[in-house]
Amino acid sequence: MKVLHMVLDGYQVGRLEQDDHGATRVNAFRDTGLPRISLAFPPSEIPVTPRLTRAYLAGILPDTPEAREAMAGRLGVSPGSQFAMLKEMGADCPGAIQFLSDSQMEAGGIDAGELVPVDDVEIAARLRDLRAGGEDWGARGEHWSLGGAQKKFALRRERGQWHRAEGTRATSHIVKPGIDRFQSQALVEHISLRTLGVLGLRVAETEFVRFDGEPALVVTRFDRVRESAEGVLRRAHHEDLCQSTSTLPADKYDVSAASVVTTLRMHGAAEETIQEFVKALIANWVLAAPDAHAKNFSVFLDQDGIADLAPLYDVSTGLGYPDADRLAMGFGGEKIIRKITGRHLLNFASQVGVDGEGVLLSAQAFAKVMPWAFATATADAGAGDLHDRQWLIRTADRLDAHCAHVLTMLERTD
Repeated sequence: MKVLHMVLDGYQVGRLEQDDHGATRVNAFRDTGLPRISLAFPPSEIPVTPRLTRAYLAGILPDTPEAREAMAGRLGVSPGSQFAMLKEMGADCPGAIQFLSDSQMEAGGIDAGELVPVDDVEIAARLRDLRAGGEDWGARGEHWSLGGAQKKFALRRERGQWHRAEGTRATSHIVKPGIDRFQSQALVEHISLRTLGVLGLRVAETEFVRFDGEPALVVTRFDRVRESAEGVLRRAHHEDLCQSTSTLPADKYDVSAASVVTTLRMHGAAEETIQEFVKALIANWVLAAPDAHAKNFSVFLDQDGIADLAPLYDVSTGLGYPDADRLAMGFGGEKIIRKITGRHLLNFASQVGVDGEGVLLSAQAFAKVMPWAFATATADAGAGDLHDRQWLIRTADRLDAHCAHVLTMLERTD
């Protein structure tokens, strides 16, 4: 039997066990007084089934087989073994759970290792490698893991200086080159998130940065809490809604809004949290942001279940980009962005048990002010080259037209 210790805020809350046949199971301890590991399985003396374990761990590792194969190759492990990969890169994961070996526990546990300074030239080299087709997100000495399909890597920033986090040290930021086949995508994602922030939604804190000329979206991790100016970072526990619903990342587009709301209510989410989720879905539609699937929503967990919805992340308008005409989660049976009407929203509200008139009013309000919010966010960003600025002007024009169309479609309630 091989074992990794599952540690949350310095306390062991479970074990990841692999038997002699390669079957891997989570054993979630009871009565820890700490946040539960996942909504998908309760703490119990009985280990979680391999199927549920696989879905939970899949949310912690990169989605794409290309990334897993490249990272496993560097680490000298099998890309098909979640246990083997987390043994090498599970020291700093999405949320607060760390997967630590006996030797890591003995060497100092949750926050041991070096912070190695890196400069803009080194960061730019990593961005260029990913843009050129590189699939290995990590670097020698790093032991973090990130989920999702987009290429990215994690760093630590202390007093304005960037570092690679080695050992079990926590990372503080995620650096994304953006989707290179889409014009100015990193900047558009930054402005899209800022747009929703202008409208009062809670969003991840982002910056658009050029490292030695290489553009990147820098995301401040909302699952890391700085306790002091001396560099103490605590991990805050959350999971994405694919993990919560035991859905593999490959099936993330199959999770419906209704099933998400059912899961949220089942695990004690306040009605304010339900309303926040519904408003986020509406805002994604009005922004024409197609990728609000279950992996792009997360919940903070406590001992009893859901503590709160996490800030929005990975939101980017698809206006002007190919294959961006469908929502990940539709309304009332319709996913095609331009075909959604007021009737679809009313049917959706009935399905999830919220006030239909309130849903319509939220959509109308967003559609009336979204172009202004986008313009405000663009002005605040103050970044980008000539090609970026030209693309943003065209995107703003497309958003104006789209929001006018949304207001017309909302009138169709019969």
